[in-house]
Amino acid sequence: MNTNIQNSLDELVKVEEKFANSINEKKLLLFSLENNEVYQISLSIVEKLISTQKLISSNNLSLIENYASLRYILETLIQTELLLIEPKYTYILFYSIHHHQIDKTNRFIERIKKEILIMEKYELEDRKTITILLDGREKAEKELDDKADLEYTMFCGNFKYWGYGYTKSLLETKILPEYQKRLKLLEDGKTDIAKKLLKNTTVVGLFQFNNQHTKVFTELKDTRSWKEKAKTVQLDSEYELVYELSSAVLHSTSYSYFTSKEIDENEIEMIKKLCFQYSKKIMLNLNTYTKLELFELFKVIEIK
Repeated sequence: MNTNIQNSLDELVKVEEKFANSINEKKLLLFSLENNEVYQISLSIVEKLISTQKLISSNNLSLIENYASLRYILETLIQTELLLIEPKYTYILFYSIHHHQIDKTNRFIERIKKEILIMEKYELEDRKTITILLDGREKAEKELDDKADLEYTMFCGNFKYWGYGYTKSLLETKILPEYQKRLKLLEDGKTDIAKKLLKNTTVVGLFQFNNQHTKVFTELKDTRSWKEKAKTVQLDSEYELVYELSSAVLHSTSYSYFTSKEIDENEIEMIKKLCFQYSKKIMLNLNTYTKLELFELFKVIEIK
């Protein structure tokens, strides 16, 4: 293993920690500014970047985990390039979390409703076993439980212990209402944020809200794929390379089945080198983006 790459990566992490500290030391001030989103995004990116780099440096990751980490870092690079060239993107990226939270909660609600129907189906079948003579009932119940075990469930818990009817009732009266309540809170919070953004002259100047809070998050949504974003910032060749390399091991293909579980040192060295190069450019981008003037600290770090 090339120790120079590892040493350079370790050195970069130390400077990244200084960058994060420079924001944390002025957090109360920076997070209260009108453009506080710039510093909140930057701090979050650096902290996630550092933790990902440390995982790669630990040499304890599988090939799949290494490629997943590299792909994450490349996507982070794409994000920072967009932050530099698209004034709107700060707000698109920062507030996209509300889309993700609501979409995720809606998915859970759909799933719970599906599982209620599954439990209802087995409850009806279970009732039929009551009419079976005692000596055959135990066998019928076991066959039904075995069949139910093959269903894909997330929220049903130990339904064989609690019973199908009780589990269905629990989903309907407790779990589903909890997620519906959570969804309402998220949607109300999103509305409040939209109304506040209408008062932010900088944001209003970048988007076509037409003074309507209902249009705010529609305007803030970015529908571009990662491939399209990569092309926008001229990183499409890097994206195609990392996407192909990572997909080969991340997806269930013959390559992933038959590739040795032993990690090739040359491949790990390549991953670390790209990790270092992408990370250095991320930090140079964030330095420009935040105007924290730490450029020289990142510029001098090289793979010797």
